[in-house]
Amino acid sequence: MAPCAQKVDYRFEFERRLGWRDAPFMLSIDTSWTDPNDGDMAVAWTRSFWEEMHDTNKGRVYLNFDGDAEDTEATMRASYGDASYERLVEVKTKYDPTNAFRPNKNIPPMAR
Repeated sequence: MAPCAQKVDYRFEFERRLGWRDAPFMLSIDTSWTDPNDGDMAVAWTRSFWEEMHDTNKGRVYLNFDGDAEDTEATMRASYGDASYERLVEVKTKYDPTNAFRPNKNIPPMAR
């Protein structure tokens, strides 16, 4: 867990590229193991811990540290904020209507 600098929270929400810069801390769950047989247990523990922390993050993820976060509209919308998400959908629809740039956490274009 690392503290976040409050100075990044100087603009109105609709002007930000990423939403929710008001978080006082950033939590990164970095799980590792040495025995290959422990993989399922370690991943299960990590997912359980993430679920326990869910109430504190409101479903938001810092997209540079998204790990195995679900690539869902709800996750992306929560992470960017509604206004920014809608603006990104418009940009995606205009400049990438075929969704060619989708390997990352994706915001799909509007269906035509």
